[in-house]
Amino acid sequence: MPARVQNSPTRRTRADKNKLNPSLERFLIDTVGFNPPLLHFQKPVPAQTVPVSRLNWSPAVSKGFEYRDAYSHQVSAFEALERGQNLILTTPTASGKTGAFFPALFAALERDPHATALLVYPLVALAQDQRGKLLEFNRLGGFNFPIAAFEGGVEARATFTQNPRIVTTTPDKLHWSLGLSALHPFLEHLKMVVLDEAHTYRGGFGSEVSGLLRRLFALCSSLRGGGLRGGGLQSGGLSAQNEGPRVVLSTATLGEPLEFARSLTGLDNFAEVSHSGAPTHGKSFYLASHGGQPRRFWDALVRSSLENNLKTLVFLRGRTKAVRLHADYRSSSFEKYVHLYLSGAGGRAERLETFRNAPSGVMFATSALEAGVDIGDLDTVLLDGYPGNRMTFRQMVGRCGRRGDGLVLLLPATDADGDALPSDAFYSTPENFSELLTGTLERLPLEPHNPFIAPRHAALLVAEHRRSGLVLPETTALFGYPPSSDSRRWSLRGDGSGKFYTLERRTFEREGTAAFKFALDSPSEHYARLEKHLRARTLLEGETFEVGEWRKVGQDTALLLDKVEFDPAEFTRGFARVVVKPLEMTPWKVSGELATRVGRGEVTRAYPGYGIFRRKSVRACRDCDLEPELGVMSYRCAACGGALEDKLRTQTVSKHYFDAAHVSAPFETGVLELGINAGPKVVATLEQTLLKLIPLAVVCDPADLGVAARADHENYLFFFENFRGGLGIMPLVHAALPVLFKKALELCRKPCCVKGCYECVARSSRGEGLDKFGAAGVLEGWVSDGF
Repeated sequence: MPARVQNSPTRRTRADKNKLNPSLERFLIDTVGFNPPLLHFQKPVPAQTVPVSRLNWSPAVSKGFEYRDAYSHQVSAFEALERGQNLILTTPTASGKTGAFFPALFAALERDPHATALLVYPLVALAQDQRGKLLEFNRLGGFNFPIAAFEGGVEARATFTQNPRIVTTTPDKLHWSLGLSALHPFLEHLKMVVLDEAHTYRGGFGSEVSGLLRRLFALCSSLRGGGLRGGGLQSGGLSAQNEGPRVVLSTATLGEPLEFARSLTGLDNFAEVSHSGAPTHGKSFYLASHGGQPRRFWDALVRSSLENNLKTLVFLRGRTKAVRLHADYRSSSFEKYVHLYLSGAGGRAERLETFRNAPSGVMFATSALEAGVDIGDLDTVLLDGYPGNRMTFRQMVGRCGRRGDGLVLLLPATDADGDALPSDAFYSTPENFSELLTGTLERLPLEPHNPFIAPRHAALLVAEHRRSGLVLPETTALFGYPPSSDSRRWSLRGDGSGKFYTLERRTFEREGTAAFKFALDSPSEHYARLEKHLRARTLLEGETFEVGEWRKVGQDTALLLDKVEFDPAEFTRGFARVVVKPLEMTPWKVSGELATRVGRGEVTRAYPGYGIFRRKSVRACRDCDLEPELGVMSYRCAACGGALEDKLRTQTVSKHYFDAAHVSAPFETGVLELGINAGPKVVATLEQTLLKLIPLAVVCDPADLGVAARADHENYLFFFENFRGGLGIMPLVHAALPVLFKKALELCRKPCCVKGCYECVARSSRGEGLDKFGAAGVLEGWVSDGF
């Protein structure tokens, strides 16, 4: 069944064909056929440059930079850092961001023979990838500064006793190393800290890194004998004085960058550089479809990339699909021309280098590659579904078109019934698609004062100062909480409650915990209990497996799969009951038939059992979704005249309940409560619409959000954050409600999905019918009341 998008994008005109070079034109025809829907054309923009000879750079810095001209944003960044400001740099992908902070970094170390610099990358692979540029600048300028890599199993003493001037590392490596005396001479003279790919420091991981950075800057200040200085962003926080390290945050896309930079670092005095002076080539965006023949589509994509001497990057929605596609072609004649990039997989550097040096080929990747890893010049990018937010979308599409014209294909993702997902259907029209490229970027959720995270970092700060004989700072001023008494070690990339790993039993029995690095997936506890519960069924590489055991391994859990036989058309899904108890909430704000408040609440989940479901094929109307009466032979719907086609339907086979429901430990988190003076259909409509719209305002994954109704009042909804202590999402959502409600009203006024709204009339997570026009009436009352 082909993935169907209900919208009708404009077709290419004859003039449109001139926007692609012949190789890209042939690739487009080979892959998606003649006259595919054109979603957008991005015009080329010339460079804005300044001759390096006019800049106040030393001869060595000029030689290291290598080019005769610098882009205007590179000059602005250098000037801001030379003024003693911190920097948040948000120019597009491939705009030369390293050339924006390298000159100031090397100039600072050239002036002060004792000065040091720390470059922090979110992933080891990214640090390794960027180190080559650092070494090349160092060589060309003749600086000969010792440069070290502090990562993996490298010991602090082996790294820092060699007196490096520049060190590359990751937050994870710094986390438990700050208190080591071997780092102190380096930190005492720290002149610059660079946080590359800063957009990755969001949510739980970002909140942890925020605590780490506060510890780092406090320790640097104490080692200099300055103690903590007042006048920062928070009361009693850190202030960016001349003697402290300059901080650079670099990323291609970011909403509200100054606010984010201050929240992440606890520092002030940031200069924002967002206007790029780098040139851009023309880029064409088209809607793709495999027409119900996915294998033919992928074969054509790989073959045409090679025949037309093109390099194509494919962003896939999950590891399983990426691995499966790569495996299919590794056993074919295309073996040498297809590549795979996955986080945690071995041999990534070698595969990237092979792909960079190849004249053509295809790389299958997940969003792990979005985080700034240099993949070289690309001609085409294919997105297997809308990635969930504008920020990630722009990171991905920015990968192609560096050396000439670029081509981007959007292949809408589909649900279990073969229909395009609501967001993919929505962005499949030119009007809506343009929002991805021109709309306001989402804000990043971050909670530096998370009540679960902050006290632990406060405790580490105290321990690091005591170990070094330094004066203890006031931790409450930095973190908002006194130190925790919990002395357990923890990872920055989790909530401290242990992780879940899905593995084949035979792999786990052979490799033990080493197999966790190559797990099929690592779901949160909630999704593990919904999708990987005991006796859950799953398909892997065409074979059928069942979750046979949950085995506890320390704090972690291995979800072990056994090969069993069952009908591949059947699948399982766990049941969940959610109870939210409000704790500290703001006063109600009432407007029309809507009331809202925000604050903190306690979330408890119970998992009583699971269901077995079956997919079956039926004949149904393409437009109104109605099924004709049995025995009626027709090609058109009697109700609306739409064409009948084969569609998938889901039916319940059976329900199963455990002897006792599992009840997860309650956790406190951010909560937004919405009261709606309306019936259940309107409430369900607003629930579904807001769940789809929230990612327009705040960058968050579907797994970051939850929703539950009050047990005693079904017209009161709790939207909550799926993270212990909260991620800072709900305050941002509450602040954005005027924008979200206006967008919801616009969508609910539209009579049908053909005209470009989310497919919210088709489904409800609570199994209820929906009422878009009733919801529009409630929202219109809110508008007239002047919320």
